[in-house]
Amino acid sequence: MEKSFRFSNQHADYQARDAKSVFGWRYTPRIVFKGGRGTKLIDMDGNEYYDMSSGMMCMVLGHSHPELTEVIKEMAGTFIHQSSWYTNPWTVEFAERLTEHAPGQLKVVNFAVTGSEANEIAMRMALAYTGKFDIVSMVRGLHGGSLAVEVEELGVVGEEELAVPAVHREGQRRAVRVGPDDLAALDGAGLGEGNGGGR
Repeated sequence: MEKSFRFSNQHADYQARDAKSVFGWRYTPRIVFKGGRGTKLIDMDGNEYYDMSSGMMCMVLGHSHPELTEVIKEMAGTFIHQSSWYTNPWTVEFAERLTEHAPGQLKVVNFAVTGSEANEIAMRMALAYTGKFDIVSMVRGLHGGSLAVEVEELGVVGEEELAVPAVHREGQRRAVRVGPDDLAALDGAGLGEGNGGGR
């Protein structure tokens, strides 16, 4: 069953302005959201949609939760942001709580700013730990937007996309065949529509 979308003039105006002024990935139709409540997003016309991507996987607590909103307001009056070159009591306490529940010898946390950064750090750690240079990743998995992780995502042989998990050799934009003893890492990103659904 195909759903048809009808947008108000104001909504259509924002869609056009977004297309003209913002360079980025967008799904079609180009819905403009103005708010959220719980697990739902609300568009410019008041229509509700389930937030199936949890705000790019970072809003798993939902939208407009009263307790979370109050804590954010309180913290905004105390402390907003700092460079990752420094720390604060909340970062230290959160890292300690995470490592208390981490399995095995995982007792150190790295707080990355983006998924690209997190994946690049994970790739570097795997390469350094294993001394190997091959990484398996799922084609069209969501790995981030930097060049290193885009190569991991595409799985290109010539002009054709692979339909199976691909192995990428560091610095090469082609799939290669290797055995399990050669692997530095197996990327855990699941199959999806690619980074932002742009493919």
